[in-house]
Amino acid sequence: MKSFDLYDLLNNTSTAIVQARQARDMSQRDLADEANISYPHMSDIENDKVDMGLTVFKRIATVLGLAKRPEE
Repeated sequence: MKSFDLYDLLNNTSTAIVQARQARDMSQRDLADEANISYPHMSDIENDKVDMGLTVFKRIATVLGLAKRPEE
């Protein structure tokens, strides 16, 4: 599996999200559900139609394994 670095994620956010999602064999709907955002919003993010807030960015990155959840 291709690794993703922070530079790629910040400068090519939508492309990096799509590639990371596909590398994990997830659909947009699966990612949206797990990140607790709507499917249409997920589609708009991946198609560069909207900017996402930091909270949504963190949830997507966590689901894709690009950010670790804090220890509880």
